[in-house]
Amino acid sequence: MDIRNFKTNSFMPIHFTKMHGAGNDFIVIDNRIYQLNDAAAAQFAKQVCHRRFGIGADGILLLDSGRHADFQMRYYNADGSRSFCANGARCLARFAYHRGMVGKAMIFEADDGRHEAVIVGRAVRLHMTDPAMVELNRTITAYPRAETVHSINTGTQHAVLHSDDVMQEDVVHHGRVLRQHSLFQPLGTNVNFVQTMDTSRIAVRTYEKGVEAETLSCGTGAVAAVAVMTLLDEIEPPVMVHTLSGETFCVNFTRNGSVIRGVTLEGSAHIVYDGEFLEENVD
Repeated sequence: MDIRNFKTNSFMPIHFTKMHGAGNDFIVIDNRIYQLNDAAAAQFAKQVCHRRFGIGADGILLLDSGRHADFQMRYYNADGSRSFCANGARCLARFAYHRGMVGKAMIFEADDGRHEAVIVGRAVRLHMTDPAMVELNRTITAYPRAETVHSINTGTQHAVLHSDDVMQEDVVHHGRVLRQHSLFQPLGTNVNFVQTMDTSRIAVRTYEKGVEAETLSCGTGAVAAVAVMTLLDEIEPPVMVHTLSGETFCVNFTRNGSVIRGVTLEGSAHIVYDGEFLEENVD
């Protein structure tokens, strides 16, 4: 169903579930019902994620029928761009379990590959794809201060910077500058500021591209931060990751030299409410 057909003479509310994973919030839709294509979903995300004129969220999650898995996940940022989102994946796993579509263990397809997820009480443990495109210790230029930046892909692209006091960072301003930096073009990057607390705990704040703001937490960012700091020999997994929301993730994996395998991200996934988005709100 193309979103343009929502404005018809027939009443067609869109049922959704509002969820958040450690404060990273989403609008979840069972797309087996609505069958939004890519263009329609991108347009819909821009409409409903607006925090004044829509429902308000960092992005939307669509659950589609899986070809060779329990289901397929599509994620769209608030600006309509498509990417992988680990917090979103954990929320969609909990949504599928809550609706009785799957058992506590499931396999689903996403833009970055196949994932396994397991319901663990009120938390969800997500098996991530292996990190790739790791580049450490690059010097940033054309930036307000001299910085060493590390980059890694954990399902989507991330930059990681060390911080002596993460709560004092101007994440929005500096994150926006780095997100557009020439080092990360043409696609841009998410930007993570990381403070090492001890060998098993870090604090992370993240500027997310597509949302174009700081989010209360970022799952792929947490994994990126832990992976980079491990490769720099500052920490060892498993690592507890403290987020701006006040909630924590547990990130675990095995390391063999510079190779990281078997990454898991575990944290909360909350169902907030169910609702209907009315067709009169669609442009």
